[in-house]
Amino acid sequence: MTRVDFSTAQLDAVVARLAVPDGSWLLDAHSLYQSTTNRVLLELPVLDPAAVERIGADASMVEVWPLVRPA
Repeated sequence: MTRVDFSTAQLDAVVARLAVPDGSWLLDAHSLYQSTTNRVLLELPVLDPAAVERIGADASMVEVWPLVRPA
């Protein structure tokens, strides 16, 4: 048996909260969870202060893959 930090229900709730209608943040339903990280995979255009604020308290459950990181 493998111990995980977060349940599928917890991660699904994060996905539902972070989904944006314009599709600028990619949350692919078929590859959301990596068994090695047990996190939501989030691809977004830029990891800026607004994105960090939106992720908020869910940061421990999210693995962010930004295209751009501001200096």
